[in-house]
Amino acid sequence: MASPLDEKIAERCREVFKQGPHTQEQLGKLLGFSQGHINKLLKGEVRWRQDALQKFCSIYQVNVLELLMGRSELPVVAEIGPEGFPYSNVTDGVPPGEDYGMAPIPPISEYLLDRLYVLRVRGMFFFPVLREGNIVYVAKESGSDVKEGDLVIYIDDDNMGRLRMVKLTPTHVILRDIHPGGEDSVRPPSHIRLLDKVIWMNLA
Repeated sequence: MASPLDEKIAERCREVFKQGPHTQEQLGKLLGFSQGHINKLLKGEVRWRQDALQKFCSIYQVNVLELLMGRSELPVVAEIGPEGFPYSNVTDGVPPGEDYGMAPIPPISEYLLDRLYVLRVRGMFFFPVLREGNIVYVAKESGSDVKEGDLVIYIDDDNMGRLRMVKLTPTHVILRDIHPGGEDSVRPPSHIRLLDKVIWMNLA
């Protein structure tokens, strides 16, 4: 017998499916299920497994937590990062710490929520890329996923968090300053593992 949560998940999956481009047969091929099994999942007759639900969310570009909880915002609480860099952690609960209000859920699902932190831009230092009040979401310890052109946060020699754009060469990682008058930083290839990838920006 399906639990109330299972029924709610099936209902929200149906809503997302109806707005998407796929037939049940096409979705089944993407998830590795038969059309009949997809029909049962969408009706709530079969429980969604976590791996299948995460893949469903990836296909339709929705956040797992948003699908499960029906929320569009999350509490943000101040924490101190492992390198001493102050940031605000995105969380589905409110642990002890300074309350930073609410932030929208980023529309991605490849990183678990407890790996994300959020930065709110102050001042106009990054204009025109970013301006006052913009929110930047970053994945902790995601350097292995960084590619050419990605925005990242890195900790400099003064233990300050810096926003940079990555350029890769065979012998170096070049961290380009976003500010027109700033200086680039050149690091060895091994430094890439120390970077945190910017995964989404709310530019509203």
